[in-house]
Amino acid sequence: MKVALVGTGTIAGIHAEALRGLGDRVDLVAGVDVDGSLARTFCRTHGIPHVGTDLARVLEQTRPDLVHVCT
Repeated sequence: MKVALVGTGTIAGIHAEALRGLGDRVDLVAGVDVDGSLARTFCRTHGIPHVGTDLARVLEQTRPDLVHVCT
């Protein structure tokens, strides 16, 4: 299942770790935040390949099955 995280603050980190705990069933594909610097750091830290500041664009590009809203 492909998952995108919207909002890349502290709570998103908790979500990312919990999702990673599900193993191969979950693929974290994107992190989105209005703060591009925060989003880049978050995605680099959590090994998430796609980072963006425009939610609609990221959803169109990555087509996640599930979106965690962590704003």
